[in-house]
Parts: sequence; C-alpha cells; structure tokens
Amino acid sequence: MFKKYWSNLALARKFALGSAAMTVCVTLIVGVYATLFVRNQLLLEVQQEIDREAITGAQRISLYLGAVHHNLKNMAASSLVINGIVDSYGRDNYLTPFLSDFRISDSLLVDVGLFDFKGKLIARSSPEVEEDIAGEAGFNEVINGRSNADYHHHEQAQDSYIAITYPVFYEATQRPEGVLLGRVHLDNFPDILKVNDQSLFYFKLTDRTGVKVGNWPWPENQEILSRQYDVALETPMDKLGLTLHVARRAAEALMPMQRLIMNIGIAAVIVIALTVFVAVLVGRQLSRPLRALERVATRIATEGYFDVDLPDLGNDEVGRLAGSFREMLGHINVSYSVLEARVISRTRELDEARLHLRDSASQLQSILNNVVDSIVTIDVQGNVQSCNNAAVKLFACPASQLIGKNIVDLIDIDDLDVFLVPTSNDFRNDQRRTLKEAVLHPARGKAVPIEYAIGEQMEIAETCVMTLLIRNITERKEIERLKEEFVSSVSHELRTPLTSIRGALALAKRDPVVPGSNRLQKLLDVAEENSKRLGDLVNDILDLEKLENGKMSFTFKPLKLEELVQTSINSCTPYIRKHGKQVRLLPSNQSFEIAGDEGRLMQVLNNLLSNAAKYSGPQTVIDVVLAKVGDNVRVSVIDQGPGIAPALRAFMFSRFWQADGSNTKNESGTGLGLAITKSLMEGNGGSVRYRSRLGVGSIFHIDLPVKNVSPCPTASNDIAFAAGPFDQKVMQTLSKQAEDTENVMFFGLSSAAQAVLYLESGAFLKIPTEALPPEITRRSPTEMFAVMAQHDGTSHKKIFTG
Repeated sequence: MFKKYWSNLALARKFALGSAAMTVCVTLIVGVYATLFVRNQLLLEVQQEIDREAITGAQRISLYLGAVHHNLKNMAASSLVINGIVDSYGRDNYLTPFLSDFRISDSLLVDVGLFDFKGKLIARSSPEVEEDIAGEAGFNEVINGRSNADYHHHEQAQDSYIAITYPVFYEATQRPEGVLLGRVHLDNFPDILKVNDQSLFYFKLTDRTGVKVGNWPWPENQEILSRQYDVALETPMDKLGLTLHVARRAAEALMPMQRLIMNIGIAAVIVIALTVFVAVLVGRQLSRPLRALERVATRIATEGYFDVDLPDLGNDEVGRLAGSFREMLGHINVSYSVLEARVISRTRELDEARLHLRDSASQLQSILNNVVDSIVTIDVQGNVQSCNNAAVKLFACPASQLIGKNIVDLIDIDDLDVFLVPTSNDFRNDQRRTLKEAVLHPARGKAVPIEYAIGEQMEIAETCVMTLLIRNITERKEIERLKEEFVSSVSHELRTPLTSIRGALALAKRDPVVPGSNRLQKLLDVAEENSKRLGDLVNDILDLEKLENGKMSFTFKPLKLEELVQTSINSCTPYIRKHGKQVRLLPSNQSFEIAGDEGRLMQVLNNLLSNAAKYSGPQTVIDVVLAKVGDNVRVSVIDQGPGIAPALRAFMFSRFWQADGSNTKNESGTGLGLAITKSLMEGNGGSVRYRSRLGVGSIFHIDLPVKNVSPCPTASNDIAFAAGPFDQKVMQTLSKQAEDTENVMFFGLSSAAQAVLYLESGAFLKIPTEALPPEITRRSPTEMFAVMAQHDGTSHKKIFTG
C-alpha cells in the first residue's frame, strides 16, 4: 500500500516528505539526547542533595545522642545519684527534683529513672518510667558493670523509645549498687533534622537488623530517590547500629524535565513546519523541467509520433537529459523502420513453423495411435488427460468418455500412495519406469492382467502430467500358468520313480550278488549322486511352488536360537570339511529366544552354510556370528570367497540362478536355494540380506524378531578380536599368542574391506588403530596382543583396523 502511494506522488511532494522525515529524525535524536543529558544532570544534582541531607542528619543525630549519653553517664557517676540509693532523705529532697529538672531541660523529652540492683524503682523523673526493670533486656549486663542500649518498639509511635542503662557504682566498694535508666523518645527527632511540612525530603531510621526505628512519614509504593548513611555512636549505643535513610519523590525531583520536554516539542514542531515549507518550494523548482519532459514523453506515448521538438531546459542535469532524449528519438525513428521490416519477416517464418509443428503433431499422433502398448497421460491427481487407440481398445471405452476419469478407478493398484507421485513422499527415482503388475477393469468384459510403468513428470500447458505405459499380459499369464502346472505335474511324477531308483541303487551297492568291481561301484555312486541331485531339485521346485502359492505351512514355537545354530553347524560340518574348509561359531554372552518354525529355519541355516562351503576359498574358515541389532537378532554367515560381482547382484534371489565362478563351476546346485531361503524367512517374519566385496568375501545374514534376551547360561569371558592388515610376521605372532592364550580367539584381516563384512554382523565394536596409544604400534607383537586381547567391559568382540 505504501509503495503504491509513494510511486503515485509527485517529485516535489516526495522531496518535501523526505526532508520532513529527515528533520523529524534529526529533531528526535537531538531532543532525546538533550533530554537524557539534562535528566542525568538533574538526577546527579538531586542525589548530591540527598547525600548532603543524609550526612548532615546522621551527624545531628550522632551529636544529640552523644550529648544525652555523656549527660546520663556523668549523672550515673555523680554523688547525688549514689547518695540517693542509700539516703532516703536526700533522695526525696534532692534527687527527685533533680531528675524532674533534667527531663524538663532536655528538648527531646528524656525520661530518667534510678533503680536498685534488683531492678526496683528508687526515683524517677516522670510517672512514665516503669517501676521494675529486672526483666528488661540487658539488665543483667548492667548489674555486671557494663552499660547497655536497646530500642523498644510500640504500636503507638509516642511510646517507642531508646533505653540507655548505666551501672551506679558505690565509691567505697566499687560495686554496682543500682542502675540509672534513660529513655530517649523519638517523637522530637524531626526537630533535630529540621523536618516540616515544606520539607522536600523524607527521613527514616533503621536498626542493625533493618527494623524501622520510630514512625516518621515515608513514601510507600512510589518511585523515590534515596540514600542511607550510618549514624556514628559511642558505646553502648553503637550496638543499635542506627542507619539514617533520606529519600525524595522521583516525580518531584524530575519536575523540571516536563517543562524541558514541552519546550523541545514546541521547537521541533516549528522546525519541521519550516522545513516542509522550504522543501515544497525547492521541490517545485526542481521538478519544473521534469514536468515539461513528462508532457513530451506522454505525447509520444499517446500519439506514437517520435518527431517532437523538445524545449531548451538549460545546462543542468535535466537539460542534458533532455538533449540525450532528443538524440534517442532520432535513433528510434531509424530503428522503428528496421524493426517493422524484421517483424514482417519473422511473422512469415512463424507461420511456416506453425504449419511444420502441426504436421509434426499429426505425425506423432499417428505413431501413438499405432503403438501396440497403451499410452495414457495423467495429471497429479490421477485423472486421464489423453490416450492412444490401443488404450481405447484395452479399456473398451471411447476416448471422450475415458478422458477425465481417475486411473485408480480403472486399475487395481496395490501401492496407491506410491503411484500418486506428487502426494507421496515414498516415491523415489528408482521406481520410475519400473514395470509393475496390476488388474485392469475395462468398461465391458472381464478383468485384464496388465503391466504398467510410470514415466517422468513433465509440464505441458502449465499442467504437471505423467505418462503411463500399460501392457496387456493376458497371454503371458496364461503361459506362466501352463508352465507352473507343467512343472508341478512333472515334479510330482518324478518324485515317485526317483525314490524307487535311489532305493534300488542303495540296495545294489549293498547286495552281495552284484560284482564288487571298482568300476561298477563308481558307476553306482555316480548314479546315486545324480539321482539325489535330481531329487533335491524336485523337492526345491515343490517347496518354491508351495511358497509362491501360499500353501506352505509354518509351525511357530519358542526356540533357543544359539541351540538351533549349533545344531545346523553340527549337521553341516562334514559337508564343509569335505570341501576343505572349517566352520566356527564366535562366542556370545547372550541367549536369544525367538518364535519360528524350527524345520524351516534349519533349512535356511543349512542352505547358507552349504553355500558358504561351496563358494569360500580353499583352506579358509567360515564364521557364524549371533548379535542383537535393534529389535531383531541377526545370524551372520561370513565366508572368504571371491565375492559377488555388482552386475550379478540383481539375480541373487532369482530362481534357477547360480554364480559361475572358477571354484564353483563343478559344484552341484539347483539355483533355487536363495529364492527358497528368502521365502522361508518372509514366512517366519524375518528377512535375509547380504553384503559382498570382490576378492574378499561375502556375508549373508538373517534377521528375526527377538522375543527375549538373557545372559547365556554357558557364557564365559571369551574374547574374539580381529586386527589387520599388518605384516606377515606380526600376524603370525598374534595368531600364535591367541592359540597359547585361553579364552581368546584371533583372526587376521587381509584388508579393510574384510573388516566391513564383520562389522555388518552387528556383533563387533570397531576400534580404529588411531585410537590406540601411539606407542602401542611401535611395541613388539606380543605387547600388541596383550593390549588388544584385554577385556575392557565394552564388548567381547572387537575389530582393530585403520
């Protein structure tokens, strides 16, 4: 709003408003600075006045109380007071009148009383003095020969007083025979401080604890400026700790500030008004040539005529601008003619391009209409925007009726949130152009199985659309069904004769009637082995069929995972040793309880161990590790094989697929093991994954939900640690030390990539060698082993690697 208003203002008014704004800012800054300066000076003067009043008042109170103290002290030592204790005649005729005269002569109304050493009254200056002071505070001090002073507060201000007591000594014995009491009333203290109704200051006395002494007026709940000063008193009155407070109302002290602010405001208004007046005059003079230039420019804009004569506007900036404008008009006249010729030429070219584009669009539409697959464009909400002839035929619906419908009403899509790209955060780039299966419901006829893929999002006519490729897979589905029925039929038909053949071969090998030649026995062994392989293939095919069709049953029950793993290792150990490898189960200090199908899980573990035996390098060790990872328990099988090439990793869990390596090409296998393993793990509520490094090895691990974790009953302080790579001598020494040390298992690492495989198991704690003390790596291998094998309570399994 302000920007629009400012742009519509004339230049003179802008100049006037800018000058006024600048003047207001300067005036405010100067006014605030002057006000703050004067206020600080005024506050300084007021504080100095309060300081003088506080010091003067404290000195006056100190002088007066000092005079009272000396008078009472001299009176306590006078013979008149001493004789008055023992002489009743002198007491009545001399002492009592003397005390009365002393009270009348004192301007602050000091009451005096004489008491014996038991606190009983002997003589007093007025009836206001109590008759017994034995219970008063400080009486015992006075009896013991020490003077005392106390403040006595009463609700009635006139009854509050300061009591000063002195011991009266008998000259012959120098023992206290009585007590002289002086009560100093506080009502007349304002007279000493010269406080009256016209006084600008307020006074308050407080004792050592901060309690108010006396009841003088003091401004409450108001902003005040105050100072305090301690009253210097002699013993015994110094124990009172009197402090004089002097205050003045802040509003009264800063009254001159209001007049100053009013004067500054009046002066500011006058200055601003003069500034605006002068700015308007100057602005009009400055904008006059500009208005002339504006009129010429308006005529050019409205009439479209550039041959205009500009008046002479002087030699200042505006005049030079007018001259440049005149020259610019001449160039524009020339350029206008050239531009008009170019527009005519470009218009002709655009017409030709439009015709070519129309031909190209017609050609593209012809291509789309003759494509076998259906192509549909949809917007971000899934509404159909266009389609080709194949889509019209597939949906059995005219294009006019198909356009505008939502694609999810026509196709059963399982991952609907992923399909609607803009409304889903789960859609990733790797899901684009990926064929997925679904069911399409045409307007007429039966449902049709299809494959669909989503193209990249693009913008056409300011609308975000995507291409949807749809392919009819009815024939392929029928072929797959026939293939599955064929495989199932063949598998069932082969199982019975294979069983008979294997039984017959086994009997033939043991039958004494059969000749016992070595050649015949080898032929029988080969036949039995091949029949076993064929039987395994049939069983795998049947298991895979059951898993894919959901016919495989699972019996869940509580299982001790470490016992299941040990059983699998024991059953696979002969097969592993047959291949020249070893298997070891790394120690674990925890016991894991899971719920699963014991037979199916045993089949999974046996499959992973047999694969590791076939693919691991010669004379290597296969490690089995158990560890808790998140809410799951992980069983890892780590081999030292050649690894899996990146190009082959997409087929790891495919059916009838087997790696073809130099050390495995002669190994038997159906190529269904990992596919069955994946399905069995999904049926047990778990998963199977792997990680591989070329030339180093692979780790296959299964994750299962853990029901309970408890300390292992057979747990020990066994430590397993890996280290490397080091030179061969160091590795040999570390291995020898581990063999000679009880409860320590060591295995060397050939590379950092091998450490990654062990860390993937989730059981090892990575300790970079940089974290070790620098001197460790410079010690002997024996000392390095002692440090690495030390159990520090953090983990039973550690990896030392760079």
